[in-house]
Amino acid sequence: MVVVIEEKPPTKEELLLRSVLERKAATVQELLNEGASADTCDPLDERPVLHLACEAGAKEIVAALLKAGAEVNNQNTFGNTPLHWASLEGHHEVVESLLMGDADPNAVNKYSLETPLHWASARGHAAAAKVLVKAGANKEPRKSDGRTPLHEASFNGHELVVRTLLQFGCNQEIKDSDSCTARDLAEQRGYANITMLIDAMGERLREAAGAGRMTEVIELCEGAVDVNDPDEDGKTSLHYVSVAGHTEIMQILLKHGGNVEATSVRNERPLHIACHHGFPEIVDLLLAAKATLDPRDKEENTPLNNAAKSGSAECCGHLLDKGCMTDSLNVDGVGALYLAAELGHAECVKLLLDSNASTEIRQSITAATAMFVAAEKNHAECVALLIAKGASMDTKDKKNNSPLCIAAHSGHLDTVKVLLEGGANTDIKGMHGRTARQLAARSGATKTMALIERWGGK
Repeated sequence: MVVVIEEKPPTKEELLLRSVLERKAATVQELLNEGASADTCDPLDERPVLHLACEAGAKEIVAALLKAGAEVNNQNTFGNTPLHWASLEGHHEVVESLLMGDADPNAVNKYSLETPLHWASARGHAAAAKVLVKAGANKEPRKSDGRTPLHEASFNGHELVVRTLLQFGCNQEIKDSDSCTARDLAEQRGYANITMLIDAMGERLREAAGAGRMTEVIELCEGAVDVNDPDEDGKTSLHYVSVAGHTEIMQILLKHGGNVEATSVRNERPLHIACHHGFPEIVDLLLAAKATLDPRDKEENTPLNNAAKSGSAECCGHLLDKGCMTDSLNVDGVGALYLAAELGHAECVKLLLDSNASTEIRQSITAATAMFVAAEKNHAECVALLIAKGASMDTKDKKNNSPLCIAAHSGHLDTVKVLLEGGANTDIKGMHGRTARQLAARSGATKTMALIERWGGK
């Protein structure tokens, strides 16, 4: 007797599974229309058909399943969602479709605690990673070993993903359970391109700070780019913003741990730079952050010296109000008063004199005083201010010239007049044993010579 076993015809769900695996979109649609369940599972790995379609990148089938009501956040045994599988394989258009269907961009699986962004980053799928972050995915989720997507991309050498994540401001300083940053992992694996890319974020911050690109600065700071990362000259982002005077950016940098005492290879601190470029608001912010008042650069100049040299009376005033040293001398043996007088910054000269800066300090090589150099450069207003404060008008330099002699020799009529009115000695002999009148005559400064004669000069 022959027993005939009749095979049962496949169910709609079995046919749907087969059609999904074979990527027959039209058949899938027909079966769904006939009532096949959109949440049909593969009995072998217990994954719903939406997972399979997403892994395969079958856009039309994914769309059909979602339209038919497939559960977009359905998790398999290990807690993975359809978005995990689409991200793993880099099917960024499928990722977009799932997200538009309310897929959770921050879904976490059960054991390793990985998100779709972890999977996209580990496999090097920059486009998928970008879509996820733009849709609100957490940029820095921690999996069970403490690693973020940036760690995953760096560990696997995926430069484009690393670049993408950094551009979105991902925190590069996060450490995994082994105390490794993303850069550490890249270095251990020999991915020099990745380490260079991460290191370059400090350069990007410096450039953005100097150029005043606030949005970029905020993104980079929030991404934990080191605000104190120096360039080859030792200058940090604080130095760069001090050159440009971007007050709000300086506030952001200080809020994120900017070091006001950062020192360049020339021993310049941000306060030196701000004073040199004349930005009193930056000076105030640095001082409020407890910047040292009188640090010295490589030439032994203090911030006050720089402010005096640049002619920034506001910077000078702010420093003097805080009690800085008025007579800190640089390598040439001169201080702020000499530097201001030399360049004719009368307002700075007045502030310094009112703060009791010494008028008799001599330049180490020429022995010139502030009075002498002001006379030599024909800064009559500075000369008048110095006279009013009792500065000596007859002190000689190493060439034996007095301020009157050097002014007369150069034909500086206005300065000579101020000196004569202040009581300068017309009989003092300068270089080559000549008086001020004789020096004016020798240089052809006839008006100056005549003026000195009217004051009794011989």
